[in-house]
Parts: sequence; structure tokens; C-alpha cells
Amino acid sequence: MEMDAKLNLILLKLEGLEKGQDSLHQEVKKINEEVTEIKQEVTEIKQEVTEIKQAVIRLEESQPQDIRALLESMAGKIDSFRYDVEFIAEKQAMQDLKINRIEKQIQS
Repeated sequence: MEMDAKLNLILLKLEGLEKGQDSLHQEVKKINEEVTEIKQEVTEIKQEVTEIKQAVIRLEESQPQDIRALLESMAGKIDSFRYDVEFIAEKQAMQDLKINRIEKQIQS
């Protein structure tokens, strides 16, 4: 009887770990989707930056002050976007660490 109880306890713990792993897997999947969206946004931003650079070249001789303001605005937007990307990358790294720990616990 003790052996059955121990086996049941082990099964319950394994089921709990499996549910936790499934939950983490779903979170990682969501993060990957967010990263994909961010990559698409980065592509769009790069395209917009290219267009802005072309516009800057056209305006360079006639409106140097406007150009400076435009570049400062771009720099602020790019910095803001960089912080967002770094945050998501850090969040994904933490999820990867949690998954790795769970995998090691399961293997132990």
C-alpha cells in the first residue's frame, strides 16, 4: 500500500510539472509571437528610417534646422523602441531559464 501511495504521489507531482511546463510553453509561444510582431515593426521602422533619410537628403541644403529636429525626434523614437526590444528579450531569457530549470528538475 505504501508503494502505491508513493507512486500516486510521484504521478501527481509529474502531472503538476507537466501542467507547469505546458503553461510555460504557452507563455514562451506568446513571447515568440510578440517577438515576431516586433521584428515586423523593426522592418517597418527601418523602411521608414530609409524614407526619412531620403527626405533629409533632399532638405539638407534648404532647411538645416528642420533636419536637426527631425533627427532628434527619430533618435528618441529609436531609443524608445530599443528599450522595448531589450525588455522583451530579457523577458524571453527569463522564461528560457525557467523552462531549463523545470527540465532539469524533471530529469533529476
